[in-house]
Amino acid sequence: SKWNAAMKEELHSIEKNHTWKLVELPPQKKAISVKWMFKLKKDPDGKIVKHKARLVARGFLQQEGIDYTEVYAPVARIETIRLVIAIVSSYNWSLYHMDVKSAFLNGPLEEEVYVLEPPGFEIESEKNKGSDMKMITRHNSRANYKTHNVASIEKFKGRLKNEFEMSDLGKLNYFLELEFHYVSDGIVLHQRKYIADVLKRFHMENCNEVETPMEANLKLSKSEDEQAVDATLFKQVVGSLRFICNTRPDSFDISFDCSKKDPEILEGRSTGYWFRFRNSPISWSSKKQNIVALFSCEADYVKPMRLNVDNKSAISLAKNPIAHGRSKHIETKYHFLRDQVNKEKLTVVHRRTNVQVEDILTKSLRADRFKELRNMLGIVKAERLN
Repeated sequence: SKWNAAMKEELHSIEKNHTWKLVELPPQKKAISVKWMFKLKKDPDGKIVKHKARLVARGFLQQEGIDYTEVYAPVARIETIRLVIAIVSSYNWSLYHMDVKSAFLNGPLEEEVYVLEPPGFEIESEKNKGSDMKMITRHNSRANYKTHNVASIEKFKGRLKNEFEMSDLGKLNYFLELEFHYVSDGIVLHQRKYIADVLKRFHMENCNEVETPMEANLKLSKSEDEQAVDATLFKQVVGSLRFICNTRPDSFDISFDCSKKDPEILEGRSTGYWFRFRNSPISWSSKKQNIVALFSCEADYVKPMRLNVDNKSAISLAKNPIAHGRSKHIETKYHFLRDQVNKEKLTVVHRRTNVQVEDILTKSLRADRFKELRNMLGIVKAERLN
């Protein structure tokens, strides 16, 4: 069967890379059991491309759908991947995709690890033996590269294939649930198939659409009467939404919304940021502030340095030592900004609120304002994908 062939291919890669050797289990040593994991690799249209099998250690301790749903993950950070894509797009280069087969087997493992033989493939005369693992770290590596010269691309592919067993996947169109749509002025990333799968998984295929992730000026409060939600299901939903944020910076978690006018604010304020490369967003985040600040002036003063801020009080505090008497409770390390301003190494200038794109990450906005900031982030309508 195709699954049997997939398991044999996995074992062949393990043996080819000298991942383990069959040995007698030493006294006082414990062998870790292993488990087969199976995955159907599909294209963006849901068509089965390949049957994949992976041998994982201690798999019996994990529950599918709770501890994992995927057993493949990129080594590079998603921000790095987006930066590479932004560079390729800005220079109108080509982007190709190669898969290193069993890439996790190409790294060294200094620890001594023993595992049992894979179920269904034990050597009959050696059933009481274990395998001395040299490598067990599991990642899925991809080679994404760009150039103008087709001949150079093929030459580079050949050099890689001489070093590693690789599959040439051609032009990059689909990568770990990220779909690539090439347009005249760049590359559009989206997760249309993944979003549809998430809606189906949580039985929301027929849900009503809304214009914004959160109602403007909505105040959330804890309810004492209602039943607690299923914690496992809630975490699954949140995890799925966070993964969608790989291509949608305008999607964010709903958290406790504090009023800036409340003099008793101790926590709950959030800070948002986004970085771009030639107008392409590559990194973004919305985080709760990890320090206590009583007023918005202080909160914006002690936060990580930004040359453009929309809070004039914070700018005054950074530039004017007269305000020092009212800010002694702020830790000394946060006055570093003032020192840098005095040394003329930094210039703090005011930035108008209407161009504060980060507001989309930290505030509940009206639909018109939300759409305005969404356009400024470079997010395009789904019609461009057709």
